[in-house]
Amino acid sequence: MSARKTPRRLLREALTVVRQHGGIAQAAAALNMPYSTLQARHRAALAAANQGHIEEDDGIPVGLPYEREWAVWQQHIGMAKDRYTGPARPRATTGRLRVVAAGDFHVPFHDRDAVAELIAREGPHTDVLLLGGDFGDAHCASTFIKYQTVRFEEEHAAKTLLLQELSQAFPTVRYLAGSNHPDRFEKRLREHLDPDLLNAIASMTGGTLNPDLALVRRFPNVEVAQWTTPDGHLVPWLTLVGDVAFCHAEKYSRTPGAALRGIEEWLDDFSATLGLPALRAVVQFHTHAMALLPWRANTLLIEPGCMAQVQQYQLGAKLGGRPQRQGYVAMDLVDGHLDIGSVRLRWLDAERR
Repeated sequence: MSARKTPRRLLREALTVVRQHGGIAQAAAALNMPYSTLQARHRAALAAANQGHIEEDDGIPVGLPYEREWAVWQQHIGMAKDRYTGPARPRATTGRLRVVAAGDFHVPFHDRDAVAELIAREGPHTDVLLLGGDFGDAHCASTFIKYQTVRFEEEHAAKTLLLQELSQAFPTVRYLAGSNHPDRFEKRLREHLDPDLLNAIASMTGGTLNPDLALVRRFPNVEVAQWTTPDGHLVPWLTLVGDVAFCHAEKYSRTPGAALRGIEEWLDDFSATLGLPALRAVVQFHTHAMALLPWRANTLLIEPGCMAQVQQYQLGAKLGGRPQRQGYVAMDLVDGHLDIGSVRLRWLDAERR
């Protein structure tokens, strides 16, 4: 660090190097700097960041909501390291791809125990983590009755931290572009702003009106996943990995398996329009249910559960739906084809009972 740089620049660099090296001691050793010097500078930088005077170079926020969320997460899992240390390294594969699919986190209403288990169990030997929609709850943009107050900056800080942790744990993270909760942001903006203001916002976010999709761009190993038809139409709630379809269709049924069957039938009917290959499995998020259903001659229909806590509105006197299950699904693909025998549902809240 050059003595000619301004104090604010030095503070910003202290935040950045500590994050990059995973802690003050590691950063001080790498820079050949006295530990006490970097520690004092880092403390001053955090104080300045909390007052909104500086931010890190890469845009990862360090203000009060993010700091609170970080402290809760560190305490929850007993973490010793500090800040984002970069994406996980790719695994060595020879034609076999390990895919884990988890969805419906509804941050900040995600279950931290479920997230910790996902990272600990699957991170070390997974190639691709697929996030199946409703990653954030978009609570402030909801038009339904709100049972608690969650400010946008608090939810966004929690999403930033969680996506950061998943980026560090999994070599590739694929974020399904379209789902009903994050899509609320664009709907509310289009309802209240004129086209010129919408274009101004899109120009500042890289072309999106969805804060979650703008957030994804901060992490080098997190990519947006969707499907493009042969005619060039985007289907943001659908993506494929090999011959497995992952979708967040807005379809639900109280009858177990009914929504899955309806979605599989729709994909089959529209397969030519969508340009789909023959599918070996269909994974549907959105329902918060869990099911593994053999279908037709050699097809699996899968609901992988959710990663969210039970919400207040689900326990109201107006009864409906099925109880949600916390969990995810893991599978192996060999040369792009699903190994059906490898499919495993992980039912997390059942294991904790």
